[in-house]
Amino acid sequence: MINDDMGQEYLYNTPLCPTENCRIILDLVKEGFWCINCKKLYPNSKGHIEVADEVQRKWQGSKLKDFKIQSLDLPPTKVKDFNEDENYWVEARIGEKNGKRMATVYFGEKVKRKQNKQDYSQIFLDLEDEQLRFDKTNKNPMKLLATLTAEFQDSTTVLGKNLQKNKKE
Repeated sequence: MINDDMGQEYLYNTPLCPTENCRIILDLVKEGFWCINCKKLYPNSKGHIEVADEVQRKWQGSKLKDFKIQSLDLPPTKVKDFNEDENYWVEARIGEKNGKRMATVYFGEKVKRKQNKQDYSQIFLDLEDEQLRFDKTNKNPMKLLATLTAEFQDSTTVLGKNLQKNKKE
């Protein structure tokens, strides 16, 4: 990597001797690269152009590695969030399961002992089919909540102790 007259970094794509105090341009010979100063042969199974391309890609990648990726070509990633107060906790996740976008919300009361399945609730939101379900092996969510409303793109589902309705908009 070298700086030009404008201070811009660029890769020098001619092979240089890797010895610290040498750095002489290597000669390309049949067996690899030869340093006329060190008298060392650096064998190379790949061609010079292949090696230069690989170095260029690695260098570009090192420059971009800390950039935040925003691409519509990448598959959806998982989103996870957690919050709590002195009495309750909630964790929400959005991801993909079997090719469908799903959200899962876990919530419960804080307990001093180890938390078991009957201490918290799980709610599953199928974002594509606009369905709301909960895990019956866990605590019933209506024992912790008075009303639960899930608003989807085209419908709203409301659950309550004596109330259950699904409204299409």
